[in-house]
Amino acid sequence: MAQRRVARRHPGLGAPKLLLALIFGGLALSLALGAAPSLAHTAVMADVISRPTLALLIFVALTGVGVVASQSRRGRVAGRRRTKPQTKSQAKRPVWRFAPRLARPTTLDALRALTPTQFELAIGDLLRRSGFRSVQHTGGSGDLAADLICRDGQGARAIVQCKRYAASCAVTSPEMQQFIGMIYAHHHADYGIFVTTSTFTRPASALALQHNIRLLDGAALAA
Repeated sequence: MAQRRVARRHPGLGAPKLLLALIFGGLALSLALGAAPSLAHTAVMADVISRPTLALLIFVALTGVGVVASQSRRGRVAGRRRTKPQTKSQAKRPVWRFAPRLARPTTLDALRALTPTQFELAIGDLLRRSGFRSVQHTGGSGDLAADLICRDGQGARAIVQCKRYAASCAVTSPEMQQFIGMIYAHHHADYGIFVTTSTFTRPASALALQHNIRLLDGAALAA
């Protein structure tokens, strides 16, 4: 699964300190604005509130307003980062990453040491734990490219082909073409699943993507 990126939280003053800064800034600004006209007409008020005091009040008011504006901007930026949409490369996942691990930790060599029937049955167990139901083993001579038949959680019918190959023997495009033709023309499946202990050639993988074939290679089986 795509991992969600958690945005870093910028250290801030917190709600109580922001509220205090806003209150003191507002009081200081009110005193400054209220005292300014009086200084022009009242000598007594001029003695009480001197020019340095008035300048200090104005400075405190502007500082409080600046702190509130800065914290508000940081909050908006952090919100945009948390809701940043996924890119196309993040949203598009490889089709062969749909299955979980086997019941017991194993290696590709151990899987290749199984008989064809044992390997097909192991894949059947894997599909059951993945949420597939009505898994039937049909592999054998004359199986017409259907080693397993099952239905997924939505009820779609899937045909599974299992190839227990050596690492040097990749599934080729002609094999994929035969599988695609059989599952749709003969079995009338909704989609196919091709499993191998090796890999898929690039033409075979491209063909699978075009025809709704889910791929499960050896690296995914042993992951």
